[in-house]
Amino acid sequence: MSINPIVFNERNNAYTLNDDQVAISQFKHILEEWNVESELWANILEGISIQTIEAPEQELDQRLTPDQRERLFLVASYDDALKALFLQEQHRREWIHNKHKSLDGYSPLDILTCGSLLAMYELNDYLQGLVRS
Repeated sequence: MSINPIVFNERNNAYTLNDDQVAISQFKHILEEWNVESELWANILEGISIQTIEAPEQELDQRLTPDQRERLFLVASYDDALKALFLQEQHRREWIHNKHKSLDGYSPLDILTCGSLLAMYELNDYLQGLVRS
């Protein structure tokens, strides 16, 4: 098994409400940098409203679920990978929005907003492979 359930639970239990608020702020910043429409933000971070994403310090009143936190980590991982692959912000933005043959004709944004955490993991594996090559 690639994920140790005990380590996973311990890691998630260690995060505070403040940690989650900071992570949501970073998530918002990344999506703004990628020019992702705010209407799509909640599709990526399921169960969190656009209002909470826009002002987590005021709106977030409970800790994120492990699933929501994992989605934040994946978006941050994509951002790190894209920065390693593309020096120009415009190229990162284009990569997120453009359809790719290697992604079965979908754009990474299509994958991010489809709601599947498994698809998000697959996209992360794909990006990490590009970084390693």
